[in-house]
Amino acid sequence: MEQNKIVESLTKNEITTLKSLSKSTDSNKLLTLTKLKEVELNRALLWLEHKNLINIKTKESELINLDSNGKLYLKSNLPEKRFLNAIKSKPLPINKLEKQAKLSKEELNVSIGLLKRNNYIKLEKEVEITKQGKEFLKNNSVEKLLKSLPKELNKLSSQEKNLIKELKTRKQIIVSELVKERTIELTGQGKKISKLDIRTDLLETLTPEMLIKGNWK
Repeated sequence: MEQNKIVESLTKNEITTLKSLSKSTDSNKLLTLTKLKEVELNRALLWLEHKNLINIKTKESELINLDSNGKLYLKSNLPEKRFLNAIKSKPLPINKLEKQAKLSKEELNVSIGLLKRNNYIKLEKEVEITKQGKEFLKNNSVEKLLKSLPKELNKLSSQEKNLIKELKTRKQIIVSELVKERTIELTGQGKKISKLDIRTDLLETLTPEMLIKGNWK
């Protein structure tokens, strides 16, 4: 399509959006720059893409965030950490440990399974913390990961992905959602037209030739 025909087809919102794209291609910033409603901006972007003035690419990613228990545990410590802290100084029987660590029955059972599986405790008449358990208290990778959220799953290390896999089996510690990231680029033609001195307040009364040549000035 010839440049003058493209200009003639542009609406006020499309021109406003096109000019704003030369300053930022971030969707949130575009809302501020254009002062358009989200639905108006999205419509303008779709038409600009249809007219080959911009390219839009959409990427889906899985975002990992804290769920209700995850937020709670960051304030009051993870159940397994409270469990280990309770026996850090001396071994305790299960019933006393449960009260001292302020664990629910469910949290107690989950903690025992997790800590025993990782060799962080010795479970006999009394529960005793191991050397590995003491190291875990000093360097709690789960806690560090939770503090770093939200994060995209594909940006996590292999170790972090394994932790996420385990945390997904636990009750409401983390939640994942699919998010769409939109990348917008001006095409060559889009860059040319975005540089034209087009006043949107006069758009309805001017001809394409006047808009391009600046005869209205």
